[in-house]
Amino acid sequence: RGDQAVVCAVKLYTMNKIIFIPVILFALCVHMAGCKKDNAKKEYCRITKLIKNGNEEIDIKYGDNEKVSAIENMVTKELSTYKYSKDTVFITASKNGNFIYKLIVTNNKDHLASNVMMEWSPVAWVNQAFTYEGKRIVNNKATNADGETESASYIWENGNIDVLVNEQETIHYEYYTDKNFQDGDFHAIQQLLAGYRIYEYKNLVKSSGTPNPSTYYTYIFDEQGRVAEATATKNNNVTSFKIEYDCQ
Repeated sequence: RGDQAVVCAVKLYTMNKIIFIPVILFALCVHMAGCKKDNAKKEYCRITKLIKNGNEEIDIKYGDNEKVSAIENMVTKELSTYKYSKDTVFITASKNGNFIYKLIVTNNKDHLASNVMMEWSPVAWVNQAFTYEGKRIVNNKATNADGETESASYIWENGNIDVLVNEQETIHYEYYTDKNFQDGDFHAIQQLLAGYRIYEYKNLVKSSGTPNPSTYYTYIFDEQGRVAEATATKNNNVTSFKIEYDCQ
């Protein structure tokens, strides 16, 4: 659906056909630490496990480089493995040992994706190119193997993405202005699972819709102020993630 498909503020695709689908369907992740480390005294956290809807365990493993090395959905048996070469991340996704697709992510100096190639086969792929003004994404242009293209533009206000305009609709967003952005933000979780980051805004996302809110996001916090559970509700459909951290 529209507002769910762009929660990661990107388009995803099935084979050669460009469509909008929820990014959360893909069991992928990139290195996104739970809490930012400003100095040596501040606790450093990273997400190591997500429990989706109370029963679907997604385990995130890290390598010696402190970046994600693998993510495994223990229920669906989807596995994504990661290899790194300078600013490029190579992700291979499989299910029950069978290849699904590969993802090649090129990151810029701010560790945001500048280009993402998703390939199912040599003749079935989608390439996304992202444009930024500083650290703010302003455009996403997607091209598939048939030469079809689509684009999306992003309008920012007060440090947050206010409006996303694509060729099908216009998405409006609202935020909890008293809550700072952190990795437990629902959209941040979807970026984690999508395999790459394209934004980090100021506050936790509260709602999205076209134009009136139709998806609402709520949070439960632990004693340290970290998001312990993030939930998205659209009509009668509810998706929740309980979050486990490793903190040092």
